Amino acid sequence: MKLKSGRSIKYILMALVVAALIILAIFLRNQSMIKQLPSTDLTSLSIEGIVPDRNIDEVDLTRFSKSSQFEDRVKKKLSYTYYEDFLLVTDRSGKIVQVQTLTDKGIASVLGGRLSTLTDVEHELGTHYIVKSYNREQGLNSRTYYDKQHGLRARFVYAKTGESPHKVIWLILEKY
Repeated sequence: MKLKSGRSIKYILMALVVAALIILAIFLRNQSMIKQLPSTDLTSLSIEGIVPDRNIDEVDLTRFSKSSQFEDRVKKKLSYTYYEDFLLVTDRSGKIVQVQTLTDKGIASVLGGRLSTLTDVEHELGTHYIVKSYNREQGLNSRTYYDKQHGLRARFVYAKTGESPHKVIWLILEKY
């Protein structure tokens, strides 16, 4: 086994420090963007009438069919329960921390209006959002709204291009 010279070790360490600084700068920029973004009231949003921060025992889940495509699982103290059109994530105490649509059904506001396009979303929630890449390989972006008073985040995922570039593919409504 050949030992590397002191000079090459210095270059490797310097590259690691530079990479760490770049990652830190990106993180701080994102935090700054979120901090400067005005809050949006997301309390009118629900998925199948379900909202984060409620206890699972308060929700009547008997009207929903379990998904045959996904298996329920527990990961990092969170329970993931899959239904036909949505995913429900709860913590150990039974509090709902995330609700996510799995199909284009179920995206609705408490007021009863469906949010199926980005135009619908913008009309209902306004223009205070951040656009982020959600999944580069699948060509997906998300518009993310923050409700800072209630600690809620809503991510509306959509295709960047394609037949329906403004159609909401799914919504992730969660505590943050």
